[in-house]
Amino acid sequence: MISRSIVLILTIVLVVLPCGGAQTSPTNVATKGDYSQEAAVIDGIFWDTLGWVHFRLGQLDQAESYLRAAWLLVQGAVEADHLGQVYEQQKKTEKAIHMYRLALATPEAHASGDPLDETRHRLEHLTGEKAPAVPDLTREDSSADELAQLRTVKLKRLVPGPATAEFFLLFSPGPKVEDVEFISGAEELKSASDALSEAKFQVAFPEGSSAQLVRRAILTCSKVSGCEVVLLTPDSVKSVK
Repeated sequence: MISRSIVLILTIVLVVLPCGGAQTSPTNVATKGDYSQEAAVIDGIFWDTLGWVHFRLGQLDQAESYLRAAWLLVQGAVEADHLGQVYEQQKKTEKAIHMYRLALATPEAHASGDPLDETRHRLEHLTGEKAPAVPDLTREDSSADELAQLRTVKLKRLVPGPATAEFFLLFSPGPKVEDVEFISGAEELKSASDALSEAKFQVAFPEGSSAQLVRRAILTCSKVSGCEVVLLTPDSVKSVK
């Protein structure tokens, strides 16, 4: 994994350039390989770091553009905290509180044992209330459920019975699904490409970006609730097979 310090150095060098992410992104999902998921992780780190540089320079609109894109891609505690600080500086208090709560509800915060004291203090300063511990927040707050819902889209019923399949989706700014590739799963869901291409995913790109993102997704259908597709976070994908 590329380190944040390396990305920071590159970002400082490139901060005056109109770059919105990796320009070597694949032009179709068939060129994915292991590269695509690593590239998505790097884009998330790059966007977060560049957004933070804009924040430190007082360029809040540019910072928000990059950090929101990074947050929706990575869903990490750092990205949520950074975006919360932008909202706080923009006097968007409710949005800032929301992002700090999401930061504390991320699996990263829960699994690492990191108390995220600075994020917690910022949340307490805005709410005037003591922030709950991470396990309590995960259990009692709706923020944890929201993390999954941000990556979930309901679809029309595609098959009459239960079925599951995995796909690669190629996103371009818009956002727009440019290409879909079936990976594995129920054969009857191979025809779901059109439905996936038309779905409205919460994917964002920095303003002016020409980057593309390959995201892995799981499509699940049931007799009762119909179908839904969930985007996986890039760092949760251990293999492209």
